[in-house]
Amino acid sequence: MALVDISGKEVEVLVNEKLSKGAYNYSINTSKYPSASYLVNLQVDSKFVSKKILINH
Repeated sequence: MALVDISGKEVEVLVNEKLSKGAYNYSINTSKYPSASYLVNLQVDSKFVSKKILINH
């Protein structure tokens, strides 16, 4: 799972491990990022999912 800025640049890798099936909760410390729109990209097997988030300080 990675945090990506709107231009497509990977800002931070949030999770870089294979996890077993289940539900997970993660918190992101957004204080080090400027206010902007970002994408959270997640890969599950061969499927990719992106969700847009807004960081607003």
